[in-house]
Amino acid sequence: MINHSSSILIVGSTQAGREKKVEEILGLKLKEQYNNPDFQLLSSKTSIGIEEIRNLQRFLSLKPYKEKKKIALLSEAQVLTEEAQNALLKSLEEPPADSILILTAADYDLLLPTIVSRCEIIQLSAKPQISLKEKEFTQVEDRFLKLINSTLGEKFDLLDEWGICKDRETTLSWLNEMTLVIRQLMLSSPKKGQYLNILKSINKTKSYLKANCNLRLSVEVFLANLP
Repeated sequence: MINHSSSILIVGSTQAGREKKVEEILGLKLKEQYNNPDFQLLSSKTSIGIEEIRNLQRFLSLKPYKEKKKIALLSEAQVLTEEAQNALLKSLEEPPADSILILTAADYDLLLPTIVSRCEIIQLSAKPQISLKEKEFTQVEDRFLKLINSTLGEKFDLLDEWGICKDRETTLSWLNEMTLVIRQLMLSSPKKGQYLNILKSINKTKSYLKANCNLRLSVEVFLANLP
């Protein structure tokens, strides 16, 4: 088991792969820890709210009962609400003594930048490095802002005008470029929660496309869910 206080974020791979990495870091089997009074798992398929985070913080504030460290695992932390993520910030920045706090998520883009910046990042799978020149960044940003300020019918027209659905590769590239732009916008925007929801929608759309779902329909559903 690691022997220092830590705030760690594990991203990439599959959920099983992320959990395997947690076991590797801690030097234990997760399935053997559920009755351990010094271990707490926070997990949900829907959402994790601020009250669950407060309970977690109370757990971490207690001295270990039989282990050297209190361990908290937030599995699939992308389901944390914005309020819950904000409540978690201090615990990540200054983990209580004798504690280890580990978050896992499919992609760090699904979490607030303030959460990501306070964690040691462990990337399990290679993530394509996207870079945009200033002119390209401005074009993607302008298109994104135009989309969210258009009616649904206008969004579909823009989709055709820009040739977004020309092929799967073009669409995935567009979604990746938007992710980069939105993350930059989040750094200075009061609309962090709204942008976070859009990033989650982008990630879901990408998973549909990678699963070979209908290209046009997947993008139209994404546009329909934009604010």
